[in-house]
Amino acid sequence: MNNGMDCMIHRIVRLLRGLGIVSMALAAIPCLNAQTIHGTVRDSATREPIPGAVLLFMDARSEAVARALSDERGSYRVPALPEMQRIRVVRIGFRPRDLTLPSDISGDVTIDVAMSPIPTLLEPVHVSSGASCSRRDDRLAALSLLEQARSALLGSVVALDAKPVADMMRLRFTSFIDSTTGSVDSMRVHTDSSADQRSGFEAARSAADFVKLGFVSDEKGISTFHGPDAETLLDDQFRDGYCFQLRDHDAARPNQVGLGFVAAKTQKGRIDVDGTLWIDTVARELKEIRFDYTNLPPQFLQVHPGGSIHFRALANGVVLIDSWSFRLPSVTTKTTDTFYGRSIHTTIGVQMTGGAVATARWPDGFIWNAPLGTVQLQAEADSGVAIGRREVSLVGTNYKAVSDQNGVVAISRLLPGPYEAVIRDSTLAPLGISLHSSAKFSIASAETATIKLKVPSPAEYLASECASSTGGEPNPDQLFLVGRIVDSLGKPVSGATWHVSRNSAAGWLETARGTTQPDGLLLYCGGTVRMLSEAKIEASRSERDHTHVLVLRALSGVTPVLIKLP
Repeated sequence: MNNGMDCMIHRIVRLLRGLGIVSMALAAIPCLNAQTIHGTVRDSATREPIPGAVLLFMDARSEAVARALSDERGSYRVPALPEMQRIRVVRIGFRPRDLTLPSDISGDVTIDVAMSPIPTLLEPVHVSSGASCSRRDDRLAALSLLEQARSALLGSVVALDAKPVADMMRLRFTSFIDSTTGSVDSMRVHTDSSADQRSGFEAARSAADFVKLGFVSDEKGISTFHGPDAETLLDDQFRDGYCFQLRDHDAARPNQVGLGFVAAKTQKGRIDVDGTLWIDTVARELKEIRFDYTNLPPQFLQVHPGGSIHFRALANGVVLIDSWSFRLPSVTTKTTDTFYGRSIHTTIGVQMTGGAVATARWPDGFIWNAPLGTVQLQAEADSGVAIGRREVSLVGTNYKAVSDQNGVVAISRLLPGPYEAVIRDSTLAPLGISLHSSAKFSIASAETATIKLKVPSPAEYLASECASSTGGEPNPDQLFLVGRIVDSLGKPVSGATWHVSRNSAAGWLETARGTTQPDGLLLYCGGTVRMLSEAKIEASRSERDHTHVLVLRALSGVTPVLIKLP
């Protein structure tokens, strides 16, 4: 496509934007070889470059027709548009700057910007708030801090369009917490393969909907809890629907000041939040949004439902939401039939859900990696012999790797929390059974741990399973017949009946029977029998259904069987 055609498309897009047909993002499509406005944003006192400054290019109606974000060198560049008349530059910790553009831009234009740092983020500035809030002594300081915070929030939002991420790996997690001790019992983690790579976390509702409907939505009896993001707090409708105040100093947050926000009006049945935006006054950065859900049923308040949204300022000027979590109530109901009737017992537990950005890469080659954990496992048998060339995975996650010939396997990018390692054995792998080991560990951020992974043999593992069900001692020298009963589609059949018989001089003698659990597994432990010349398995969905018969010959050790029912 030639330059003339590019610029024709550019003019058409600008016209459509003026009519409200396309968004500003589309209006930023550049002409090849067109004029540009570029420059460097610096600290007026130190002359050091300022990354993360937002430059808004305004037209005669004071509407932004283009936006830019200064990079790690303080540099910016945007295509010049005829309607551009002035630039407004904002950055948390600095006084805003307004500059008038030349009336006739020909060729590339260099406009450097010097910004004056303010001594305190609480310095009074021109502020406005439409919410009807009670008068407080700290009202002016709180609104001044809000304006500074909005500059930082704007930088976070502009970065999504001005510096979109090329690749991003996100980790989603759910943790189950012991409500008595407060510790994490277990957790599930998976890699988010979503095609949307714009940001780590994005609010599911608009600011207007939060103000009107609250932070919980209900659909088909299922409640979904929501949290605010940068765009939420930046929106004028959120500012006008909430009251802001300074929070008390938190000793655990040196150099940070808290800007609290609560709903200006409460409404029966609407779940809202009482939140705080924490700002580092030395680094001049957003740090975190923390909030508690309010107006919940009393039984839920005992688990302190709330959430946290964490910001990370990167060297390339981008402010990224790099982690987020929600502490939510989980309800477990148990029904018991007694002599006096049916008893229903409800337990309120705690569940954490959220995610984190593991790594992000930008088109210019800039890469950021989160300070996550790494575990190095040494897989070996009880005898100390290395278990090499085996797949090792962590329960409830999609973390996995293959041990080398020395039994060493490293798994990285681990979210903080408890894990259990399992190993895939070729004997039991066709049944989808992994060998659980004694390797249970917890990992912290940026920690590297070395763990011994004692791997049982298939016979040792099954002996332990048999002992757990019978209360006896594990005996790995017996005969094991392990199988999975599935339907025609390969899905496990729960409640299927099975019988195991052995051939003798008197004919087939039944030696064991049972029903499958939801995973469709059956396990026959042969006691003192080490070998069988023949064994027969009969399986059916129930005692009245068609029976599937499978005869096995020359059994010894561990025999895996997959039974498919019609």
